[in-house]
Order: sequence, then structure tokens, then C-alpha cells
Amino acid sequence: GSEFYAQAVAPEPSRIFVDVGLTLHVELTLDEAMEFCRKREKHLKEKADTLSKRAANIRANIKLVYDAMAEIMLEQESFKQPS
Repeated sequence: GSEFYAQAVAPEPSRIFVDVGLTLHVELTLDEAMEFCRKREKHLKEKADTLSKRAANIRANIKLVYDAMAEIMLEQESFKQPS
């Protein structure tokens, strides 16, 4: 969407619409909405933790490859230099 927002006053805010993803909105009571938000936050934190661990593994693998390449380059340099 165009991300357009407007300020408004709701005369009876006992039920609200919550974006549950994929442009789908569900009408919930305030208690249901709070529970949904708590579950969604927990899910997103777990997903963030998983992605952080994956990123750390990728960084570690990059370092291993970098170190191996540096070692190979040093070995090649030692073969080029006359004894």
C-alpha cells in the first residue's frame, strides 16, 4: 500500500482491526489483540535469534575460508622465493 495514515477518534474502541500479515486484517477484542501481539513478538524474537545464529555461522565459515586462502597464498609465496 501507500502507507497512508490519518488521525481519528474511535467512539467505541472495544474491537480493533489487526494486520496479521499478507495484507489480511482481523477484527479482535483488545484482549485478543494484546495476546496476538505477545505471540507475534515471541515468534519474531525466536526468528531473529535463529537468523542471528545463521549469520554467526556464515561469518565463521567466511573466516575459515579467508584464513585458508591466506595460508595457501603464504605457501605459494614461499615456493616462489629462492632458498
